[in-house]
Amino acid sequence: IIISFGGAFHFGYQIVVTNPSQNAFLNFYNRSHVAHYGWIMTPNTMKGTWSIIIASLPYGAIIGSFAISPISTKIGRKKGLYVALITSIVAILLAIISFHVLSYELYIVSRIIIGFSISLSLGLTAMLLNESRFLLLRGEEEQARKSIIFYHGCKIGAIDQTLRGIKDTITSAAKAASIKEVFKDKHLRKGTLLGVVISFTTCFSGTTAIYSFAVDMLRNTGLTLEEAAYGNIGLCAVSTLNWIGYLLVVIIAIFLFVFSIGFGSLCFFIASELVSPSARAVAQMLASLVLMVW
Repeated sequence: IIISFGGAFHFGYQIVVTNPSQNAFLNFYNRSHVAHYGWIMTPNTMKGTWSIIIASLPYGAIIGSFAISPISTKIGRKKGLYVALITSIVAILLAIISFHVLSYELYIVSRIIIGFSISLSLGLTAMLLNESRFLLLRGEEEQARKSIIFYHGCKIGAIDQTLRGIKDTITSAAKAASIKEVFKDKHLRKGTLLGVVISFTTCFSGTTAIYSFAVDMLRNTGLTLEEAAYGNIGLCAVSTLNWIGYLLVVIIAIFLFVFSIGFGSLCFFIASELVSPSARAVAQMLASLVLMVW
């Protein structure tokens, strides 16, 4: 849960935060532009260029996707998460500074960096949580047995077989597979492509539209901005909510709930589970890349 707060939580937060707070962000953008260039943009121009600024997050996420494989291979999953944590802290500090110095250019840089951090963290988290082999690498076989019972749901008699399988993967994963090697191997290719397809399917599930425009949709039902913002995060108990707005909030909440227990969570780790440990970095990198590009 703690590791997820460093990756998945920030991914959702950064997508949703600009939705109910759009007017505040536009006000900051307009004041920053006037301070730098001395003229006021028209509302249409401001909204158009602001959408480009918001879209800078995926640019950093794409770079982060490409970094998953080399970072996990060279410095490991755990240290890679430290890198993601440090870059996210830097990005947050830059965003805070950009507000005080009225620099939307600096805010763009912070969005790109946080995108890099989020993508890297999501990819590495999926691989880190998928492996109990680090206990065997430390020589803590008894702890590894307990971990297998808890996470794999194995019976006592099946522990040794699972343990041998993990030891075999440690031996076979001494050298990380390259992209070329992954696509040459039939089993690895199928697992990687399935992970990519699931990520691609997630992109067209409709959640992006809800995350990006839920507040506008709720406001169009007659709700105020504040009510729509609360509805967007699932707080449906608003005293003045009319039945149409209430129904829409419920539908959106059910849709997001079902999505979150299905493709929404599956796309972040399925690729790393379908291939051997030596190919996990490449498979996760490609699945994350598709998710961030689309």
